[in-house]
Amino acid sequence: MGQKVNPHGLRVGVIKDWDSRWYASDEKVGDLIVEDQKIRKYLKKTLYGAGVPKIEIERSGDVVTVFLHCARPGVVIGKGGADIERLRLQLEKKLGKSVALNIVEVKNGYARNYLIPQGLAFAWSKGAAAQAEAMKRARLAKAVATREGAVEAKGIIEGIAVEIPAKVSESGKLFGGISNDQIAKALADKVAVDPRAITVEKIQTLGEFPATVALHPEISANFFVKVVAE
Repeated sequence: MGQKVNPHGLRVGVIKDWDSRWYASDEKVGDLIVEDQKIRKYLKKTLYGAGVPKIEIERSGDVVTVFLHCARPGVVIGKGGADIERLRLQLEKKLGKSVALNIVEVKNGYARNYLIPQGLAFAWSKGAAAQAEAMKRARLAKAVATREGAVEAKGIIEGIAVEIPAKVSESGKLFGGISNDQIAKALADKVAVDPRAITVEKIQTLGEFPATVALHPEISANFFVKVVAE
């Protein structure tokens, strides 16, 4: 069988730079790599319509600088810079660190190799404008439907307490803790949610804990996780 290697790895340090550029002590490297991945995943999901093929991250102390390469800077920046400022504040809240966002408009190569295959851009031809407009209307309709569903789900989840039974030791600690999958399963009889969208502190004891679930980029619901002895 053939051994395949992503060509990007062969080019780093030669004609390409690293997408993450920072230094850290050995014990912090793993956590920061995971944090970088979460930043990229969140931004690509939130800014899908902006056409984001590449995200670069630099760190200096507690300041995280993000370079967003995108085909539609206006979608990210918004009127008077309001959208990019809101996005920056959301990232700061998630990370607990200062965040700086910089926009880099993509070059033509990205359009050919990434944006066109993803359906985020078109090679110009007769009828391309009409096709782009039709896709825009479809995306807007989907966004409205998704937002309406998120509003309805928020009304169901907001303020409720979901009960999860767990095995507990004599000292009162749980065996293994409570995972997001367990919380999502407990919510399933009310609303189906993505376990990855749930934010909650690490649960290792019995009790009631505040949690949040993101239902839409602009909508989230607060609820409680109540852990009881099995």
